[in-house]
Amino acid sequence: MSDPRILVVGPALDEAGSSASLKTLAAIDLPNTTKYVVTKGKFDTRKVAKTANIEAGYPSEPAQLQTLASWAECPFRYDPRFRDGYDLYCLRTILEKGHEFDYALLMREQSGPQLRWPELLARIAGSLFLTVSSDDIGPPNLLLNLTEERASSFLDFALELYFTGAAYGISPYSFENALLTAAAALRLANATDSSSSPTFTV
Repeated sequence: MSDPRILVVGPALDEAGSSASLKTLAAIDLPNTTKYVVTKGKFDTRKVAKTANIEAGYPSEPAQLQTLASWAECPFRYDPRFRDGYDLYCLRTILEKGHEFDYALLMREQSGPQLRWPELLARIAGSLFLTVSSDDIGPPNLLLNLTEERASSFLDFALELYFTGAAYGISPYSFENALLTAAAALRLANATDSSSSPTFTV
């Protein structure tokens, strides 16, 4: 059996974030893996990963609110909902390049997925996604099962929560709760579609 094709994405908002993501990606040693680090300009990856230059496309209003909060010297520079939506946008942008993968790993914090890869594959079998974290402090990583035919639609539903601002109404908010909401919305859409495929579990 051949190794699954894995996309690993290191999201970033600025050059410092790109450097941090590159360090995280460099530590990942999984077979048959394609790595991308998100950038906002020229960035030397030292052949560790490919670059995805995210210049525009994410709705400007949330970013403007974050900028105003920073200018006002609010205690937290970035609302986690903004960062979660932005990171999902980065993942979808890279997936839209047209390459074929079996799984996509959105690496938002270092948690050694290569050490637990067999466990993760067993856990995600028959499911659409997993959130993976080594602690409760940093943002969780996301493992997306692209072998599920509704994976692309699920990602669209999840992003719509952030693009429309609906994610800001989820209480209590967490990245996983937002993803579960998107999965529930997709199941509901499937239930009203007579041509829908079998539902997945999350």
